[in-house]
Amino acid sequence: MQLLAAATPYTIPNPLGTTDITALFSKLSTALFQIAIPVAVVMYVWAGIMLLVSRGEPGRVTKAKQIFLYTTIGLVVIFAASGLVSLIQSIFNAGQ
Repeated sequence: MQLLAAATPYTIPNPLGTTDITALFSKLSTALFQIAIPVAVVMYVWAGIMLLVSRGEPGRVTKAKQIFLYTTIGLVVIFAASGLVSLIQSIFNAGQ
């Protein structure tokens, strides 16, 4: 009894489209920017709306300010990660 009549070559395509780690880091950082920037804009708008409708209540004002602060910190981390990706790429390319 023969299980496979003919061996057909089967390949799995690379979903990332990269073959080296530097291109992978570049694609990941680009994807992170494409997600993070619109999310940050939405969070800034949300914090602004919260600040406007808080009517001076200290708890709600503090929460809106925290959203501004944490969104800004998140963006700084994202931009620092971009610099880190550039640093990693330069380290890997230094040996070539």
